[in-house]
Parts: sequence; C-alpha cells; structure tokens
Amino acid sequence: MYHTGLLRQATIRVLAVLLAVLVVISVLVMVLQQVALDHTDLRPTHGLFFSNWEILLANLIALLVLTLLFWWTLGRWIVHITHRITLLKEISLEFGARHAISPAIRHRLALVKQTPQDEIGEVAEAMEQLIDKLNILADRDLRAYVNRIALSALLEIGIEPLSLHRKLEVALEIILTVPWLAIQYKGSIFLVTEDEQLEMVAQKNLDNHLLQACQRVRYGVCLCGKAAQSRQMVFADALDWRHDILLDGIQEHGHYCLPILLQGKLLGVLNIYVDHKHPYDPEEEAFLTTIANTLAGVIDRGLADDRVRHMASHDALTGLPNRMLFHELLNQEVRRAARYQQTLAVGFIDLDHFKAVNDTLGHEAGDHLLQAVSARTRQQLRESDTLARMGGDEFALILPTIGDRDNAIAVCNKIVQALSEPFIIQENTCHIGASIGLSLFPAHGQLVDALLQTADQAMYTVKKGGRNGVAVYTCAVGE
Repeated sequence: MYHTGLLRQATIRVLAVLLAVLVVISVLVMVLQQVALDHTDLRPTHGLFFSNWEILLANLIALLVLTLLFWWTLGRWIVHITHRITLLKEISLEFGARHAISPAIRHRLALVKQTPQDEIGEVAEAMEQLIDKLNILADRDLRAYVNRIALSALLEIGIEPLSLHRKLEVALEIILTVPWLAIQYKGSIFLVTEDEQLEMVAQKNLDNHLLQACQRVRYGVCLCGKAAQSRQMVFADALDWRHDILLDGIQEHGHYCLPILLQGKLLGVLNIYVDHKHPYDPEEEAFLTTIANTLAGVIDRGLADDRVRHMASHDALTGLPNRMLFHELLNQEVRRAARYQQTLAVGFIDLDHFKAVNDTLGHEAGDHLLQAVSARTRQQLRESDTLARMGGDEFALILPTIGDRDNAIAVCNKIVQALSEPFIIQENTCHIGASIGLSLFPAHGQLVDALLQTADQAMYTVKKGGRNGVAVYTCAVGE
C-alpha cells in the first residue's frame, strides 16, 4: 500500500466529515431528548430515552461502521488512484533526471494506463506519447551530433599529410565505428583505375580469399561493379543473384554499395557490409551518401597531394625516383643492412654514346631513348631493387640483400648486355652502352656519401677502361 500525502489527506478529511456529522447528530439527539423531557411527565427509567453515554457509544459504533463502509467503497479506490499518481510522479522524476525511461518504468507506465480508462490513464498515455516523441527527438539530435563528428573527422583526414591509401584506411575506420549505423565492422573502399576498373585500396576484416577475388573488379561485376556502372546506390539484404563473386563457405550478408562521385565523375565505390536480412533504411542511405560525397573530396585532395609528392620525388620524364628520393631510400636501406648485417650494393650508371644520339636525332628522341633505357633496365631488376635517375644520362641503383659482389656484378652485367641491344627510336636504330660502377656496404663505406663516392669512382674506372662494362670499387694503395 502506498501511504502518500494524498491518501492521508483524503482519509483525514473524510473521517473528519463523518465525525462532524455524527457529532451534529448526537447533539441534535441530546437536545431533542431534553426538550421531550421538559414537556412530558415520562422519566428516563421508562426506557424511552437514552443516556449521554449510550448516545456516545452509539455514535462511536456508527463511526466505526461508516469508516468500514468508507474504506470498502471509497478508500480502496483512493488507494488505487494514489498508487497510479505515485507511479506517474516516479516516471516524471526519472525521465527528468535521466532523459530516458528504463524497461521497469515503462512497465509501470503500462500499469497506470490499465482499465478502467479514466483521466489518469489518459494523462499516462499522453505522457508516454510525449516521452516517445522526446526520445525520438533526442535520438535524432544524438545522431546528428555523431554525424557531424564523423564528417568533421573525415574532413580533417583530408588535410592530414598522409598518403591517400592511409587516408582511406582511417576514413573507413571512422565510417565503420559510427555507433547508430546497424552495419558490420567490415567493408572496403575501391578507387577507379586508368583502365576503368575498381581497385581495392582500403579494407577492414575481409578474408584473404575475398581480397584476392575482389582486388580488381570490372564495371558491372558484383554489387560494387554494378554501383560503379549505374552510378547509383546498390542495396542487398542477402547473397542474391547480383553477387557474381561467391566463394565457398561465405557467410550470408548484405551490402550498401555507394558510388563515390565528384561533379559527376566516378572516383570509386564505398562497400559496407550489413547482416543477413538487414532491412533497408533510408536514413542509413542518406548518411552513407553524405559520407561518400565527403570521401570524394578526400580522394580528390589525396590524389592531388599524391601527384604533388610524386612530382617532387620522381623524375618527370621517366617516372623513376629522383636524386632526393634516392638518397632517402639509400639511407633506409643502409640502416636496414646494418641492423641485419646484410650486404648492400650501390651502382652508378652512365650511358655511353647518349650525347651523340641526342645531338643527332634531337632532344625529343633523346627523351624517348631515356624512357626506353629506364624500362629496359627496370626489367633486369628485382621488385625490391631501386633504379633512380640522377639527372641527364646518369642513373643509380640500390641492390639490397644482394649476398656478395659476384651477385651484384651479375645483375649489372645483365643491365649492360640489355642496354647494348639496339633501340628503335622514331624509326631510327640507336646503339648505346652503359658504364656501371659498384660499391658494397659495409666493405666500401658505412655512410651514404662514402658509398656514392666510391661507386662514382668505380664508374669512372670503367669509362677509362673502354666503357660499356662493370667495375667494383677497389681501394687505392694507402687507403
């Protein structure tokens, strides 16, 4: 039973009224009895009149009976009403303190609305509707706040001095951790290649088989390719017929695939995973579309930054690392070779008879020849080797983990032989050669400058000895 102030006040007031009524009735009875005694010869002993104590006892009995009747009829109703009002008070206080309603309080709110339907039930129903609306508004405000944070984070990533690949990895992490999105912690970002295919450049939690199968996707193939081809969002709640790439053991799932567009130009596709039979949500699509539009700005800025960085660190004609980048890479390789106690070879390449071709056929033909030399030399090297253009007709090599001098000499001899073959430039046959000088770490120096100097000296040894060959630096007498 809820002993609230309302119940106490109602009980006291009703009992006070009953007591007042009984007092009035008792006074009237005593007055009338006295009047009757004054006008008659009857005496109290005849049993027709009551004593004051009898009247008081009768009043007490009547008060008890009336109180029981009151409690049986009106009192229980007042308790029930008080209980419901108390529940409304608790609900109001908790919502005011927490701005949220727990399941227990929502259950109490349902109890307040139970039949009979009366004004209190209507108040409870109106309160529930108000709370639901406030919760919806609060949820929308929270989502809007989270959305602003996510978009701000993406914009900040766009201006960070990071590579585009790293920017997109961080951007994908931001997207997948937006709390209100009902998506899996799994997805990928594709960029458009020069041959108009999609290449995956960032991913989260994709298994190796899927990475291999989806590393490059043609337009129109699978959901990502269809989003790129149609330039519209593609949604699937299951592995349906549009999934062209299906692997053994793949788990059921769905997708949001959104094209990344900048002023109508397709830059890539955002691929988000959702649970199997996840319902389409237009609010999710609207937010992810905004994310894709923001990503377009990040990608455009990243591509521009990458082009600037590439221009600053690579040779414009051949696309090879320039002198500045070569020095950075050589520093890294020297530190790595020192750490793991490995042999590192540094080579200087100077083209023989290039000036004659350049003077005879012109600078344009000379540029084409340098491009052909770069491509042919690159073919003789491993993926881990570095070929750089130092300027003019001079190139440089870094051969990490080469093993010993014989291996380094063998690689350079392959280059000399390849460059001795004729080149067809603008329908002209050109013959050139290459003089290569080699220095070895740590035998010929443990600093970058020392290795470059000794390689350069070895290269001039080849020049003096007839050109078109390979020489390893040899210490002079007294060094």
